[in-house]
Amino acid sequence: MNTSESEPQQSPELKISDIFKNHEEFVARVQNYTSYCNFQIWLSKVDRNKEKNIIRRTILCSHVSVSKSKKDKVNSRDRKSQRCNCPFFIRTSLDNNSGLWHILAMNLEHNHKMVVPEHKIFLSSERIIPQEIKDRIIVYHQAGCNVPTIRSILKQEYKDLETWIYNDIYNFIYQLNGKQE
Repeated sequence: MNTSESEPQQSPELKISDIFKNHEEFVARVQNYTSYCNFQIWLSKVDRNKEKNIIRRTILCSHVSVSKSKKDKVNSRDRKSQRCNCPFFIRTSLDNNSGLWHILAMNLEHNHKMVVPEHKIFLSSERIIPQEIKDRIIVYHQAGCNVPTIRSILKQEYKDLETWIYNDIYNFIYQLNGKQE
């Protein structure tokens, strides 16, 4: 029997005393935490040393800040902003002596509701295109298929896995084209 189906997932708790081998491990751990809690983050402020290496990082909830009024903007969508000055943050720093990253300060509280689990697949942080699918997109793109056609083909081939939206595929092709130039 698969234990992941029968047992609830353990919370990837974060504490001030947590230590990480590098910046990437820290960000991955926070992303694991946010995925478990059903919200998205914004990789905010970084401080760099003379060699341009990141030495400090602040991560915020994507609901941080308050949006500016949209009344004066042309073609603005008529929907309420999700930004609500959420107080969530995690600040970490590189210890020059040990080479390890330490959480310096954090506030894990939110002032808004989390995304319901059924809608979690629509969070951009959850819509990662697997390499196998990226390879298929490349083949279809090189064959001259446009993004709507590629998305339709993928929906037929991967009915259970398809969670990517038009923009995900478009952005992947755009990045691909930028690398080929």
